[in-house]
Amino acid sequence: MQKIDASSIQNSFLDRVKSILPPNTSLAQALSEKLGISLDSAYRRIRGETPISLSEAYILAEALHITFNGLTEESAGIVQFGYTPLYPRKESMEGYLTRLLHNLRMISKQPTAKVVYCSQDIPIFHNIRLEELGKFKLFYWMRSIINVEEFLSQKFSKDVIPEHLMQLCAEIYSEYEKIASVELWSESTVNSTLRQVQYYWESGLFETDDDFFSVIQNLRTLIQQIEESASLGKKTSSENSASYELYISEIELTTNCALVELENQNAVFLGHHTFNMLETTHGVYTEQTQQWFKNMVGKATLVSSVGEKYRYQFFHGVHRKIDELERLALRR
Repeated sequence: MQKIDASSIQNSFLDRVKSILPPNTSLAQALSEKLGISLDSAYRRIRGETPISLSEAYILAEALHITFNGLTEESAGIVQFGYTPLYPRKESMEGYLTRLLHNLRMISKQPTAKVVYCSQDIPIFHNIRLEELGKFKLFYWMRSIINVEEFLSQKFSKDVIPEHLMQLCAEIYSEYEKIASVELWSESTVNSTLRQVQYYWESGLFETDDDFFSVIQNLRTLIQQIEESASLGKKTSSENSASYELYISEIELTTNCALVELENQNAVFLGHHTFNMLETTHGVYTEQTQQWFKNMVGKATLVSSVGEKYRYQFFHGVHRKIDELERLALRR
C-alpha cells in the first residue's frame, strides 16, 4: 500500500483555503473564525505541528465551498465533480446564482485568469446581463426547467422576478467583465434562446405583448453589445478592460463548457441539466479539455479585433433571426 503523506495533503488543502480568501483576511484569521480556535492553534495547524481533523476539514470545505478533489493522486478515468443541486423553489435559483458569483469572485482575484467558453447557447453571463432578457431567462429556467410551483400558473412579466435575484445577476456580470475571456460561438448559438422566447409567445405565456417585445429588444441590444466587444477585442472601451476574443466555429457545438485557466490550477465547468454546471479541477480532465479547446479554436474563425467582414456577416445573420421572430409575432 502506498504511504500517504498527511503533511503534504494538509499543506495542499490549506493552500486551497488561502487561495479563495478575501485579500484582507489572513489564513490564520480564517481558521480561527471558522473553526472556533485561537490564533495560536491556527498557526500550529498552518505550520503542520497540529493535524487538521476530518471534522475541521469538513467545516472549512462547507463554509468556503471547496472540495477535496485533487488532494490525492488522480485516476485518469475517474473524475470527481461538484455541482449545485437544484430543487423546485426560488431559493434554489438564488443558491445557484450565489455559487456562480462566488466562483467568479475567486477567478477575478487572479490577474492572469482566463475563461474559455464553448457556447452551445449564449453564455449565462450574457443572458443575465440585461434586465428584461435576464428576468425572462430566470423565469424560463425556474418555470420550465426546475418547476418552481409558484411560477407554474404564472405568465412572464417584468415584475415576476424578485429584485434581489436581479441584483445577483448584475454582480455576476460585473465580475465576469473583469476576467479575460475567449468565447467560441457557432451559427446556432443564439437559437435556443430564440426558441424559448418563441415557445412562450406561441403558448400565451407572456403577460402582455409589451413584455414579449421588451425581451426581443433586450436580445437585440445584447447582440449589439457583444458585437461591439468583439470589434474592440475587449469587454468595454475603458483602457484597462479585460480582453475579449470571439471565435466562430463552423463545427456544430454540442455542449456548454467553460475552461478556467488559473495561475496554479485549471478548472472545468461542464454544462448540466440545461443551465447548471458540473465543476472539477481534475488535472488530467482539465488538461484534455484544454487540448480540446485548442483544437476547436484552431478550426474556428477569430472575429474580435480582426475579421471585420466575417464579424459583420455573422452578427447580421443573428439580427436577421431576431427580426424574423419579431415579424412572426407581429403577423399573429
